[in-house]
Amino acid sequence: MAANRVPMISIGNTECLVVTVVDTSIVCMTEPMNSGDTADTAYDVVVTLSGQNATRACSSAAACQFTYEAAKTVNMTRVTPNSGAVGAGFMLTIAGTNFDTTPANNKVYLERVPGVSRMTDSSGPEAASVPSNAAIVALPQCTVIAASATQLVCRLEPLAAGTVRLHVLVEGKGTAVMGAAAAASTWFKSEVTVTKALPAAGSRAGTMMTI
Repeated sequence: MAANRVPMISIGNTECLVVTVVDTSIVCMTEPMNSGDTADTAYDVVVTLSGQNATRACSSAAACQFTYEAAKTVNMTRVTPNSGAVGAGFMLTIAGTNFDTTPANNKVYLERVPGVSRMTDSSGPEAASVPSNAAIVALPQCTVIAASATQLVCRLEPLAAGTVRLHVLVEGKGTAVMGAAAAASTWFKSEVTVTKALPAAGSRAGTMMTI
């Protein structure tokens, strides 16, 4: 396959984002299911290159199909705590459903959210029901140390000030869905905290302070 030509992959009405291409295989990341598609329905995987669909030479119809399965869909509903001091590490608890019970099979990625100081509700474009998978893996992971089907505990290393969105990727299942009502609860804010200012009073002409 020519290196300067990037194929397009579609599954039903949903795109699969191309990650790597070699002569004999393509690796792509499925985007969240399009509203025009139906869960638990098999769709043909269509490869298009330079406007032409690739010839299908599948051993069976099922060999070249993909199904968005409800039973394999992971959901995340809440992250606690959802804020903390800059420079401090935290243990985060992520609630949801359909996680893998083996900690190493759950990956928690962070995505820096520019210009966001605090998420207070589920309105606005940042609260879309499922974030684009193209945005995942923007920052280091929150390392999962304990897991059950409904809860993950991960160790978050110190972060610079700002807000991050958490994404959960489960081996063999895929990226977790965040319902619109849960989107506001799956962010973490690293905050600058002021504890004391000294001295409490000083010259009207100017005073050196320590904060």
